[in-house]
Amino acid sequence: MRTTIVALLFTAAAAAADSRCDALATKTFTLESPQDAVTIHSATLVAAQANLPEHCDVRGVIWPEAKFAIKLPAGAAGWNELFQMVGNGGTAGVISLAGMDNALRKSVASASTDTGHDAAKEPLATFAHVTPENPHGRRKLVDFAYLSVHNTAVLAKQVIRAYYGKAPRYSYWVGCSTGGRQGM
Repeated sequence: MRTTIVALLFTAAAAAADSRCDALATKTFTLESPQDAVTIHSATLVAAQANLPEHCDVRGVIWPEAKFAIKLPAGAAGWNELFQMVGNGGTAGVISLAGMDNALRKSVASASTDTGHDAAKEPLATFAHVTPENPHGRRKLVDFAYLSVHNTAVLAKQVIRAYYGKAPRYSYWVGCSTGGRQGM
């Protein structure tokens, strides 16, 4: 009987975490500038794995092309009320998932951005050149310089509040190379 009650409580808690995570995909988030539209592409509850705890994985884009990822330890009991933004290296262009996973293993909500461009498609600083195929080059340069990191941190804190019902107690930055510059 006791085992059955524990199993039912665990199942109910998992269902609640799943529905809270799913709800993030349909929620509207806004940033300071109306131009900086946020699109959530997915919010998926990821089951615990050997090296990662159960978590809500949120992916999306901030106009025009700044992709982001936010990972939230599942359930309020699994979150230590900390947030960590993870920076990039070099000319960025990738989301720093490994750094995010390090935070997640410590029950820290984490976020990262590709700073508005894809390093594989736009190597070095070619993302900043305005061409007919790349009409947002100037904005991508601003996103790389500072704006996408700021917008992603602001957005991540909104998502954290929506998921847990409260803001993080403390926020941290981790990064070196370009990530060091981004944290300034």
